[in-house]
Amino acid sequence: MKKSILKDNLKTLFLTKDMLRSLSDENEEAINKSITRWIKSGDLVKLKNGLYISKENVDSYSSTEGFTELIANKLRTPSYVSLEYVLSKHGILTEAIYTVTSLTLKTGRKYSNPTGEYIYKNIRKELFTGYTAMRFLNYTYYIATKEKALFDYIYFSIDTLPEDLENINLVEELRLNMKSFKKKELVKLQRYAKISKNKKVIKIIENIVKNASN
Repeated sequence: MKKSILKDNLKTLFLTKDMLRSLSDENEEAINKSITRWIKSGDLVKLKNGLYISKENVDSYSSTEGFTELIANKLRTPSYVSLEYVLSKHGILTEAIYTVTSLTLKTGRKYSNPTGEYIYKNIRKELFTGYTAMRFLNYTYYIATKEKALFDYIYFSIDTLPEDLENINLVEELRLNMKSFKKKELVKLQRYAKISKNKKVIKIIENIVKNASN
């Protein structure tokens, strides 16, 4: 298979084996050899088995807002970017987070490829909400609002948080920067807690909301 196929299809950001197969009249063995050869030469980047992107597109878009989040969505579908990654993006967690964290209706999984590290956690269907659709080129990706990302973070950290919250300020304990939160966002945060029907989560969110303006 000619390498020019990669250049001819740059507008198609993601390449699958089925797509490459449709562009060639070669047999399966020859197509597999071409894919392996392009990966070794650095012309093609393997995101996961069967999903690829040209190195030229990685170089063009790797520093563009939304590129990494789009890849996260494509690696595991359905999913949305959330947790530490989104909290760090909004400055709610002070430390920088480089691993892209997402939630999915499927089983949890980890992926590592030349574009980054990606972690997925499974979440119940009724809590698979609170995300926004964003556009990157002709693609759509999904990312949590900051209040949903905070809820998700608490929800998945519940076992490490104290049971007795009397005289505890969790905003300080967790070193959360809550200055950017508006009242309506805090209301939504409490709404997600109620949807969870987890008494401990509800109490923790109440503590955070109470201390958010301190």
